[in-house]
Amino acid sequence: MSDPIKGVFESITPTEQQKAKMYREIMNSHKKSQNIEPIRYRKRGGWLKYLAASVFVILVSTYAFTLLNKENTAFALYAYETNTELTSTGAELSTGMIDDSGSMKGNLLQFSVKGKNIEDIRFSVKHQYMDFTDWTENRPSHSMEKQFTIAYGDRSSDYEYLVVDWKPELTIRELTDHSNRTIAGLAEQLRSDIIVMEIAFTNGTTATKALYVTIQTNGKVMVKLQDYSVTDNDFFILKPSQVPLPIRKPEKVIEPNEYADAKYSEVEIQTAEKVAHKYYAKFPKDREIVKINYMKDVKHLSSFISDEYKNWQIIAFEAYEKSMYPDAAARHIVLAREDASKEWIVINEGY
Repeated sequence: MSDPIKGVFESITPTEQQKAKMYREIMNSHKKSQNIEPIRYRKRGGWLKYLAASVFVILVSTYAFTLLNKENTAFALYAYETNTELTSTGAELSTGMIDDSGSMKGNLLQFSVKGKNIEDIRFSVKHQYMDFTDWTENRPSHSMEKQFTIAYGDRSSDYEYLVVDWKPELTIRELTDHSNRTIAGLAEQLRSDIIVMEIAFTNGTTATKALYVTIQTNGKVMVKLQDYSVTDNDFFILKPSQVPLPIRKPEKVIEPNEYADAKYSEVEIQTAEKVAHKYYAKFPKDREIVKINYMKDVKHLSSFISDEYKNWQIIAFEAYEKSMYPDAAARHIVLAREDASKEWIVINEGY
């Protein structure tokens, strides 16, 4: 006699491995149910057998497709550079810090998605702003925006190069414009924020997650990822408005001669070069940096050095992408440190 349960599985289209897994689970469940003493009906009640069989087939099919959908979709968030997974338990990030004066080193929060079969994600931030960079250069960038939608597609290997950068510009302005302010004394909306992600998968299913961000008194951020339900009061999602940034005094541009005579030892140059290589490690393979050259003269890069680093030591390199070397122009990466006892950090990069 043919096996009716096996027939159901032959009619659906997951992989052979998925079929085998689901078939084993359902057969185990079916065998257990056969150990239960059956209810005996009169002969005229035989139609109940067919009804029960039909219900069983429907349940099997529903379970099979539910399991298949679950296995074919995935979503997780990771802090950029450190690759720390962001979960509901919370994590303190060490990629950047902000102090009571509003000076920020590094990036407080950058993250990317890992998963599969994600069609697109709409990102919405409640209080601050966001940037978006696609290091594969296949999607448009976004800068200082409250909401944007990013297409992910079936190339899951690209996901980790799609980077969202949380920009606490309102907090920075509040601290820099008011010397008596401290992080501990800031209003709640300047110390905490929510980034909501509305995720659409290619199989038609959806999910909504929220990243809760808190600036701690030590200047680092704590982040937690949780499920989220959008309500009618979530205007920052349903009807986002681009709140204008407060007017800020223009930054002073450092005069070229202030950096013209900087001298560094071979060890110092090599140390800075390692930081540059680490920065470029996030580039995708087809844009791999194959050569980095130390620049003795950084006069023409002075316009890329903001007032924040006017008293810092500056060093710069030329960087060449594999696909463009040696014919095309080099990228430039500028690093700075407060003094010789401090570590180099990247303060600007690009063509």
